[in-house]
Amino acid sequence: MSKLQAFLNKNIIEEITEDVFVSNRFKDEETGEILKFKIRSVPLSEYKKIQKACTKITKTGAEFDNVTFAEKIVIEGTVDPNFKDAESAKLANCVGANAPTQYLYKVLKSGEVISLSEKILILSGFGEDMEDLVEEAKN
Repeated sequence: MSKLQAFLNKNIIEEITEDVFVSNRFKDEETGEILKFKIRSVPLSEYKKIQKACTKITKTGAEFDNVTFAEKIVIEGTVDPNFKDAESAKLANCVGANAPTQYLYKVLKSGEVISLSEKILILSGFGEDMEDLVEEAKN
């Protein structure tokens, strides 16, 4: 067995979580303390499903929906707050199959969604080069 193989066998990837700053807008009303989002790494199997759901095959090739991709990454990669929480979505008048996405945009600004998706992707191992991809997605 090679040293690299032995290393990999000893270092099985576990889910990683991290508390991250998103915006000064998120403050505890009583203490004024900045509230952080708890995010998790997105496993490759989930990433592939999200990527596939955001790719549309057309006559001229494949089209990738960057905005939907960012939304789905945030919904799947955010632990707290839980954007899939039905009770919270209902309180914000978001119902149906698209309730998590509706809820996401009721409580976050567009730039916050992009920032959060970038942080989740970096935590998932996509590296700091994600900033270039995010800029490309914005344009």
